[in-house]
Amino acid sequence: DSLIICDYNNLRLVRWPRRNGKQGEVIISGIRCIGLTMDNSGAIYIADNKKHEVVRYQPGERCGTVLAGGNGSGNRLDQLQCPRWLFVD
Repeated sequence: DSLIICDYNNLRLVRWPRRNGKQGEVIISGIRCIGLTMDNSGAIYIADNKKHEVVRYQPGERCGTVLAGGNGSGNRLDQLQCPRWLFVD
């Protein structure tokens, strides 16, 4: 029962308790997260604006798997340019 927040300028993803939260905990660091979503299994999908990629993190993982982009900024079908919002279908 928590909030998961893209802390963009601090290059991290943090989790805060929804009830009486006094401080958060860093889940993932070193990312320029600008959008995220979660699937039914608890995997987190992050749009990393700086690396131009979408990465999936399984619960407890510190290193994610690049699912889209990751080949620099551009308009080729293997590239993204500053991805933001995403949804899991």
